[in-house]
Amino acid sequence: MKWLVLLLLALIIFGGAAWFGYNAFIKEEIEVKKEQRGEVTPAPTPDISLPEFQAAAQLRQEGKLTETRDALIAFIEKYPAGLHVEEAKDLLGEINVDILLSRYPSPEKPNTWWSREMFWQRSLENSKRRQSSSCG
Repeated sequence: MKWLVLLLLALIIFGGAAWFGYNAFIKEEIEVKKEQRGEVTPAPTPDISLPEFQAAAQLRQEGKLTETRDALIAFIEKYPAGLHVEEAKDLLGEINVDILLSRYPSPEKPNTWWSREMFWQRSLENSKRRQSSSCG
């Protein structure tokens, strides 16, 4: 019975030492070699920018064009190397075109809305200029 207790005690001591040595030295060395050979796949990076991008997309669905544009510009400035930057740039381009082609008021829009009177007045002014420059 004494020899059984000694055998059990030896297994516990030497087994624990072997387990510690394997985890401390050998396991790390194996992982380093796998990384050097390229066998280890890197852990996926968490997408921390997704909620902000979805919030900007939601603003577009609600029809708030200037707020969407401001949110997308802030998103691109905050996450220049983010996973959704290209999508944000595409969406920003679509928003800018929507603002330009819609009747939505915007300070960046060129004011090209003319009435008939303005058109005829401008046409008369141009024709008078042409006549005066050709006569003179």
